Parts: sequence; C-alpha cells; structure tokens
Amino acid sequence: MNQPVIAITKADFASPGDGQTAFVDHLVLAATHHRVSHEALKTLICLTALAAGSDRVVSLTVRAADIDELEVQKLVKQVAHDTVVLL
Repeated sequence: MNQPVIAITKADFASPGDGQTAFVDHLVLAATHHRVSHEALKTLICLTALAAGSDRVVSLTVRAADIDELEVQKLVKQVAHDTVVLL
C-alpha cells in the first residue's frame, strides 16, 4: 500500500534553549504517557535529531500518518509543508 509521505527539511524546538532536555522529555512523553506507535516514535527521534542540528540528519521523508499521530498527541506541530516544531 502506498502511504502519503512528507519531506521535512527543517525542525525546531518550541523552546530553542531546551536542547538535550527537550529531546529526553519528548521521547519519554511519547513512549510512556502518549503511547505513540513505534513508527511515530522513530519519526520523533529523527525530528529531534534534525532540530538539534545533527550532522547526520539533514532532512527526512516520513509518513504523513506519523506526523498526524504526533500532532494529535501535541508533541509536534507542522507549521509549513516541510517544517515541524517540537512542542
């Protein structure tokens, strides 16, 4: 089955000074409290690396359903067709 995908070239933290703390907070919330799917959690990990300025993650192609799931749980917000903010 073909699933819609989104190309993400930019991700930012809602509170830019958070860095490592935001990374851990988002992953813990997603994995425990919100119980997002495994695929959505992997997407969140990659988005966090992109937002943190990783040299290894410069853009992503992710399933639209994963971004939707993370948005419903208020972990991210897609602010443009290629940009996500980690809340």
